Amino acid sequence: MGYQLIQEFWRKPILNIEVSLGSFVECLVYTYKDWGSDVFVFDLFFKVLVEVGLFDEARKFFDKMLSYGVVLSVDSCNFLLSRLSNCPNGSDIVGKIFSEFPELGVCWNVVSYNIMMHALCKLERVEEALALFGEMESKGCGPDVVSYSTVIDGYCHLGELQKALELVREMRVKGMLEDGERLLSWMLEKGIMPNATTYNSLMKQYCIGNNMKATTKVYRGMCGQGVVPNNNTYNILIEGHSKARNMKEACYFHSEMVGKGFGLRASSYNALIRGLLKKKRMEEARKLFEQMRTEGLVADKEIYNIFLDLNYDEGNMQMTLELCDEAIEKCLIDKTPSEHR
Repeated sequence: MGYQLIQEFWRKPILNIEVSLGSFVECLVYTYKDWGSDVFVFDLFFKVLVEVGLFDEARKFFDKMLSYGVVLSVDSCNFLLSRLSNCPNGSDIVGKIFSEFPELGVCWNVVSYNIMMHALCKLERVEEALALFGEMESKGCGPDVVSYSTVIDGYCHLGELQKALELVREMRVKGMLEDGERLLSWMLEKGIMPNATTYNSLMKQYCIGNNMKATTKVYRGMCGQGVVPNNNTYNILIEGHSKARNMKEACYFHSEMVGKGFGLRASSYNALIRGLLKKKRMEEARKLFEQMRTEGLVADKEIYNIFLDLNYDEGNMQMTLELCDEAIEKCLIDKTPSEHR
């Protein structure tokens, strides 16, 4: 019934807005309880004013209702913000309302902040939009995917892709973009070119979950986009494949990285040696172990123990003692060769 009353009011062919609005509001205030006790009718009328573009009248109505002790809903106020933000020069007005309304009893929500961020980004005030993240969290309504997307779009528009990429990483850490393929597709849609660090981070997460199929897919996508694998890329792939006992792939990537002048880190050496040992490829494992020692990197205690036993069994006491002293020096064992046996 309230909606019908409002419709009939706006169907009148000639309206003096100032006079008609005032009289209609008075009628609305004093008669609404006759056909419904819900103050939602005030929100409805406010939205009608906003929808037809009577923003000044909508603001006057807001103030009028405030004088009666009625604060319009945050959804209605969001509707006003949204419509204003899409108007020429409306973004500045949005900022004023956004600052003023909380003092009048309106409690902004996530949608409100997102609209404000959109308005700020349109004005290329992206840093100010990002600063709202902290304000949102302090009020218990942290930024959502829309919040991040809005600011990321703002940074992309300004050409500040590194800042946009940092926010993408933050989204992933917060679990907003868990799927690697979706994340990469989303970044490309936003015009953000993922770099080696982004691809490496995704591959590492998949390796931790022992999902080498997904890891390989990310690696191929990386190469397909023309992003050059770096030293960290190869170490991640080698460690992942070695732990999954995919030694053919691990050795392939090791050969490729050496050809490009990259080197294994200690954890990659350990994983690769351990994988080879499990496959009984003793000579390849021994060669890598000696190479690791030459480079001054420390093998795991387990690997030292294996080569201590191996040299002892072969009767190579000099190497056994050398490895034992080396392991003790590096605080890996505290036993003599006889005790070790």
